[in-house]
Amino acid sequence: MKKLLLLLAFAMMLQNVSAQLKTYLTFEAGPQWSLIKVTDPNGVFKSASMRSSVAGFTLGQEIIPNFSIVTGAYYTPNRNGINMDDKRPHQSMWGSYNSLMVPLRVEYRIQPTEFPFSFTPRLGYMYGLVQAGSEYQASGILSAPDGTAYSYDLAESFSTDNLHMLEVGVGLNLRIQGFWQASLNISYLAGLTDPFSTSLDYTEDGTTTT
Repeated sequence: MKKLLLLLAFAMMLQNVSAQLKTYLTFEAGPQWSLIKVTDPNGVFKSASMRSSVAGFTLGQEIIPNFSIVTGAYYTPNRNGINMDDKRPHQSMWGSYNSLMVPLRVEYRIQPTEFPFSFTPRLGYMYGLVQAGSEYQASGILSAPDGTAYSYDLAESFSTDNLHMLEVGVGLNLRIQGFWQASLNISYLAGLTDPFSTSLDYTEDGTTTT
């Protein structure tokens, strides 16, 4: 599993004395996209993505000026489904599982000018606890890229209660007033485990493909 997170963040600096190391308490919320791996030998079902939301907080501590270790917690209600990136009609989406994600990352703040703007490359690891919903089953009809209609049956199954992901990203930060800072954070997460899989059988002219 791969994820793309786009988070609007507001951070409060708990220390703001130039000679001291800073501590950041950050509140974040925004959309996320699950980039779903699709395997189909006939090419009828191709790349897919599902959008959901994420919200949480982080606590960062500088260990040397501008270099921080960060942890926290995010809550995500994840969705799954048939959502081909080419936006075909009659696609199926459902609430799949909830996850509580705990990041552990390092960040380095770079401020190229005196203007109160900086950017923060980040690298880390994300651990997630999965609360699975009921396993989903559905049937329907979906169009192929050439317009051909296929009937399908799908079933979702869960294989693990844990998520393990590697994170790389960047934050764009603007100091707004006093102890406050606004940020736009973008992260790409590559999953080391997959909490679920979806099997799908589709039929055309009496021939069934999985």
